[in-house]
Amino acid sequence: MYALKLELKLNNVERSRLAGCAEFYRFVYNFGLSLLKDSWSFSGVNK
Repeated sequence: MYALKLELKLNNVERSRLAGCAEFYRFVYNFGLSLLKDSWSFSGVNK
């Protein structure tokens, strides 16, 4: 097995768009995690 290591050479516009996508995905993940944690507080639901 071998791996390829690539480096993206982004300009400022591409870098800011990529950072914006990462922020959105982090928000969605945290929102889903909070829904999951809140569902554990219901009675009758096993952790």
